[in-house]
Amino acid sequence: MNLGTYIRKRYTNLLNSTYVASEVYVRSTDYDRTLMSAYCNLVGLYPTDKATSIVEYPVPPLMKPWQPIPVHTVPKAIDHLLGVSNCPRYEELVEELRQSDRIKRINNAFKDLFTFLEESTGEKIPDLFFAWDIADTMVIQLIESCSCPIGIKVYSCKQSVGLAILFNSYQRSDKTRIQPLAKRKVKGPSMKVCTALNL
Repeated sequence: MNLGTYIRKRYTNLLNSTYVASEVYVRSTDYDRTLMSAYCNLVGLYPTDKATSIVEYPVPPLMKPWQPIPVHTVPKAIDHLLGVSNCPRYEELVEELRQSDRIKRINNAFKDLFTFLEESTGEKIPDLFFAWDIADTMVIQLIESCSCPIGIKVYSCKQSVGLAILFNSYQRSDKTRIQPLAKRKVKGPSMKVCTALNL
């Protein structure tokens, strides 16, 4: 909700005070977290004044100043706008990277951390490619000043920061295509405003 409120304040001269279907189109990936984020942000983006509320029956306080806004999505398997399509070339590059000397050195450097994370989470983590998801979660916990789960020490969180940075860095310049969403926003002359929340 806070992000929606921030966007409302920042673009108050661009957005209508109430929802107009022809002005805003919201598209989300088909994941619970992204759909929930979209709806929550829209509550902050288009709060309804209590004086104009059409609700006439008792409802919880948080529901009164609320204007429902549609969030569009499609199944993940056919989402070619926001989703990542299956790409044989991508899979080939991932496997090439996994077998590279660079990744083998990284795996060796972090093997103690992988073992520690396996013991702490109960998940099988044989290499960097299995560790990134947990590392990403721990990085977010550090950013948000959350305490690490029981059994996860601060030093391992810091190691995971380095692990995540290593995983997200790449040395290739291959760019095979522009995201379909970017194409739609750039090449869609009939679209005056296109707002896509993928949070």
